[in-house]
Amino acid sequence: MALLCLSPLNRTATTHTLQFLGLPKGAWSQGGGFETAGEGIVIGFIDTGIDPTHPSFADDVSEHSYPVPAHFSGICEVTQEFPSGSCNRKVVGARHFAASAITRGIFNSSQDYASPFDGDGHGTHTASVAAGNHWIPVMVAGHHFGNASAMAPHVVAGIDQAAQDGVDIISLSITPNRRPPGIATFFNPIDMALLSAVRLAFLLCKLLAILGHHLRACLLSVHGSPPLVLPLMTAYSNSIILGNNVTIPGVGLAHFTQILQFFFGEKWSYKEIARFGAVATISGGLKENYSITAPKVMYYSARGPDPEDSLLDDADIMKPNLVAPGNMIWAPWSSLGTDSVEFQGENFAMMSGTSMAAPHIAGLAALIKQKFPHFSPAAIASALSTTASVYDKRGGPIMAQRVYADPDVNQSLATPFDMGSGFVDATSALDPVILNYTGQNCWGYNSTIGSADLNLPSITLNQSKAVERTVTNIAGSETYKFGWSAPYGLSTKVTPTRFFIGMGEKRVLTIIFNATMNHSVASFGKIGLFGDRGHKLGIPLSVIVKLS
Repeated sequence: MALLCLSPLNRTATTHTLQFLGLPKGAWSQGGGFETAGEGIVIGFIDTGIDPTHPSFADDVSEHSYPVPAHFSGICEVTQEFPSGSCNRKVVGARHFAASAITRGIFNSSQDYASPFDGDGHGTHTASVAAGNHWIPVMVAGHHFGNASAMAPHVVAGIDQAAQDGVDIISLSITPNRRPPGIATFFNPIDMALLSAVRLAFLLCKLLAILGHHLRACLLSVHGSPPLVLPLMTAYSNSIILGNNVTIPGVGLAHFTQILQFFFGEKWSYKEIARFGAVATISGGLKENYSITAPKVMYYSARGPDPEDSLLDDADIMKPNLVAPGNMIWAPWSSLGTDSVEFQGENFAMMSGTSMAAPHIAGLAALIKQKFPHFSPAAIASALSTTASVYDKRGGPIMAQRVYADPDVNQSLATPFDMGSGFVDATSALDPVILNYTGQNCWGYNSTIGSADLNLPSITLNQSKAVERTVTNIAGSETYKFGWSAPYGLSTKVTPTRFFIGMGEKRVLTIIFNATMNHSVASFGKIGLFGDRGHKLGIPLSVIVKLS
């Protein structure tokens, strides 16, 4: 026996994001349009199940044929709730893992199913965000809210089975009910299963590249995560501020108000207005203002730093990794879903949470995997992280809400412990040039390597130190120069400050941090690489200052 530990309970963590991410005119066009974007990539969802009857999972909505990828070897389990024919060329396989819950006596037969069918709603919602059909009308309570499209113990068993079945991306939207016990929080069963799945993908790279097969990649999302697991934070919030300072949050089930876009440049007399038959007047001429400071980090998003033990000592690894849309997301809903009483019996539901952010990233990872089949999990993570943006849609810095009460009033500048590398940029992530590959130094034990030495696209430290990052050029030759903003209380030196890197070449970059003062909390900075062909990459810095 290698490891024995208490099995923790885990819970689910919970349409216009496509335009917000720039997919229609950006990333989708690089994949041949929405009909073929992500084609041939299998995303495995470990969640509460799926409702195969929803039109978002139909395989007959397009004249384009979608063959089941040859590298996928999963099966479609048949149960009373999930009859034969539930799988198709869209839902290519389904399994359920209820044995552990039944054995432990926590299986509720009145609302749970020993079946792949989704009796909760959460799984259908998250699966459709990443891999649902394009342009499905969102109808709730008779109202039309636009059209939805996709991106592109039993939990451990699900992770292992997904890796064996040959899925390309794993999307996991869960969080533990409590802090993992023990002195090494990374060594709980779920995190070990996740790392094994990532390691499998890396080791298969050498073998499958020779055979010409697709390399499997696993992009995963949990809280309190190991180095190669990508936790996602929730962003995107809208509200309307009226002229009398009344704020109306951007949620509600009501018909859209018709907008009359007319401008009259002439003066009208009272008699002309009366003759026209006007029955209302405008008093005061107050003008409403729209709060368009999006994206922003929501108050309920989990924050860093990442703890390395149950005493909450800081690990030298930056978490979260990225920010993605997760607030007020319209997506398909199971017809028997019970997770949200407001949407029982409906085909769509609006939900918020990191559960909604994770499948957005899984869909983008599928697009990257489609364009770069040879990319490892680390390469996909690097492409997403190094191209992320730290600015909102108006060009200002991304903000982070801090408390539940008046969250837009109680907000401040987001730090890497709020947003990681920033808000994901779908188009830029599909055009990476140089990447941080985290390779063999993750898999073999070496007491001389600390977590800060892992070749990650971020740097997090709790002491003065020199660290190295190795970058690999996967595109054309380019000359880069450095720029950086040093964390407060630190002197920072980067070498080389300018370098040329050709196609397929590697360069080792050295960053030296020296404390100029003591400080008990982290300070933040950023390193930028700017290429002469217009490419830009960012590496966030998080350092707790301690004098040697």
